[in-house]
Amino acid sequence: MAGEGERSEVLEPARVYPAAEAHGRWIVEAPEMTAAPRQKLHFFTGPNAQSRALRYAYEAFGSARFFPFPALDRDVPSA
Repeated sequence: MAGEGERSEVLEPARVYPAAEAHGRWIVEAPEMTAAPRQKLHFFTGPNAQSRALRYAYEAFGSARFFPFPALDRDVPSA
């Protein structure tokens, strides 16, 4: 049984994948059904971008789905 303040429903995981157009840039894509309105995409760059992106996804959304390859079939805007 979920206590007060805990999530009672399971959300789909955030997606974490490298940007197709830039080496070393990682993207966290928020789940479609997040509880609060948030920015859809979050970008991470630098030497620890991959681990920072995964950490952010777990802390912000509770889970992550890791894709080690660029999302070429999705329309991902550049920032």
